[in-house]
Amino acid sequence: MTKETYQEALKQAEKELSDLNIKLSNLIKNKNAIDRRIAKVSGTIAGLKSLIDEDDTDIQNLGLTDACRDVLRSVYHSLTVKEVCERLQEEGFDTAKYVRPDSAVATIMQRLHERGEAKRTTDAGELRYEWNRSPTAPPGMHRVSSSVTMNHESLQAVVRPENVLAEIIAEESKKK
Repeated sequence: MTKETYQEALKQAEKELSDLNIKLSNLIKNKNAIDRRIAKVSGTIAGLKSLIDEDDTDIQNLGLTDACRDVLRSVYHSLTVKEVCERLQEEGFDTAKYVRPDSAVATIMQRLHERGEAKRTTDAGELRYEWNRSPTAPPGMHRVSSSVTMNHESLQAVVRPENVLAEIIAEESKKK
């Protein structure tokens, strides 16, 4: 192979890297737009629930993963696995159905961290987890249950993923 061949290969690799970085940047923008939409829809849900006096503390009706999410959302500081377990019990979640609830919660916290839903830190040798809040989410939106269902058709349309994506696409096309 000649030097020119290597230079051409280098140009192609650099172009591909540049294209990939642009794609990544667009994906991050889309994620942020989705996070903003989630915050808006969560606000709508919380407002509607307050109008119909629906209690939003139905943690006992959630699965363990959603209950852990709710616990993390409900505080603005990091928690250890033990503290998450204690809060689950305080809020009425039945941990007795798990042989080792602390192990189950530790696994869930790890998965939430891997998915980017929770931040993980170490303090004095202890792993601590905190909800990864969107910078655009309003501060009052920390206690919206992930198990919310809505009955009114027009309100259901608000939270359908295809509507969120359509809104993002429309916003992106306006920018161009």
